[in-house]
Amino acid sequence: MKKVLFLMVAALVFVQTYAQNTPGIYYNNERVGYSRIIGKNVGNIAGAYFTLGLSSAKSNKVIEGETAELEIEEQKPEFIIVFGEDKQTGYIFSDEKHMDEILLIQLHEKKNKRNLRTGKYGLTGVKTGVDEKDVIPLSIERVEDNKYKVHPKKKLGKGEYCFYYIGKPQNEEHTFNGVFDFSIK
Repeated sequence: MKKVLFLMVAALVFVQTYAQNTPGIYYNNERVGYSRIIGKNVGNIAGAYFTLGLSSAKSNKVIEGETAELEIEEQKPEFIIVFGEDKQTGYIFSDEKHMDEILLIQLHEKKNKRNLRTGKYGLTGVKTGVDEKDVIPLSIERVEDNKYKVHPKKKLGKGEYCFYYIGKPQNEEHTFNGVFDFSIK
């Protein structure tokens, strides 16, 4: 009985250790899945037109699914991000220098869609890239070589969130077209 219990504990420790040595993002020792970006849209075109640009049009990337598969009840969840040989995306988790290019973003939910705001167009000009208002500040702690502990600095409200890579791919042909998403319930 003691041998069986010992083997079960050893196997559990091995699985947890191995799981967090594979590059990716983890929550409670489970790898965070990803959702694909399935399109782009521009909203409020009529509002921008009729107000002569005073009301801005907004550019979005549309994320597949109404909600993320991973549902979290904590308002300040802790994630582990592991870097190494990246077989999933090919480049995002291949170099820990990319840690500064991984952002936590709050998604916009509208009509059963999840949108990642990527630009605004209006009278005052054009802004491209992620909207600063949607970026959640992170506390980042290096725990080992190639391994970081990450959590939001503030409590997250109910909604949809994602980790989004803003860096450039090494090869344009193999661009990862997705986000690592979760829901706060």
